[in-house]
Amino acid sequence: MSDNSIGRKRRGLVFAMALAVAGCASTAPTPVTVYLTLPPGETATPTAEPTPSPNEEPSPTESPSPSGSPTSPAAGCTGSEAHKEYFVNAAKDLPWDVYCAVLPSSWWLQQSEYNRADQVMRVQYLNSHDDRLMLTEGRLCPDLATCGDEYTVLGAASFDGLDGTLRSLPGLAYCVVFDPHHVPGYVICSENLTRTQVAQYAAAVIKVAKPGS
Repeated sequence: MSDNSIGRKRRGLVFAMALAVAGCASTAPTPVTVYLTLPPGETATPTAEPTPSPNEEPSPTESPSPSGSPTSPAAGCTGSEAHKEYFVNAAKDLPWDVYCAVLPSSWWLQQSEYNRADQVMRVQYLNSHDDRLMLTEGRLCPDLATCGDEYTVLGAASFDGLDGTLRSLPGLAYCVVFDPHHVPGYVICSENLTRTQVAQYAAAVIKVAKPGS
């Protein structure tokens, strides 16, 4: 089996185990809002930056870069203006505080969906090195692997000032988790990034203001 094939299987395993949140059963149709890839006419190519070798980790000096109109509640969120509007609408629709990631310019929002009936929101980011960062919000347990004993707690970590924990699944992923057994809970994970990078990006997330707040 090739190294690429093994890598793809490992990636599927970690996101299936650590990041997938199963929706709860409902007798009525479940309203779901989904935003996939980028809006028509836009490209997924990030802004030009020096390109490191494939095995080189992002520079530790690389810092999250807020962007967008200062008048938008989601101005600092990573993504296009359409993506920022998506987060604004999610903050209006969902009963809990919605957060977005603030990442360096080599990152973009790849996929997002939220389900008000099942109380869950999932957001995935991708960068030019094929690193992925997954943010899950709302109802996390009992379906999320980070709720179980298979994860090792490495210490305290911040989620925009909320007191979370840094956890690991050996050889696969690092996650920062906040209050997974209650709604809302929050978890941000990556199988590609170092524990320092995951902790940095978790601390840098921002809350999208609700109307009238």
